[in-house]
Amino acid sequence: MGRRRGQRWGAVGCAIPALVGGLGIVVLPEGRMIIWMTLVVMATGAALVVALALMGLRTRSHAQTGRLPGFA
Repeated sequence: MGRRRGQRWGAVGCAIPALVGGLGIVVLPEGRMIIWMTLVVMATGAALVVALALMGLRTRSHAQTGRLPGFA
């Protein structure tokens, strides 16, 4: 991801598969549920990784990164 301006693409890259999987569950659930659930679960895992990476990228030091989760 790196310290660059285009960090939104990581979040968008996680949101699109989750949205497709959620719509698939609602619109075409019969016989394809395992596909939709796999898509949603993979997107959720990727979102966790992106959230942790962004937290590290938004801080300037290790100490600041360690204090940041205490605010939530």
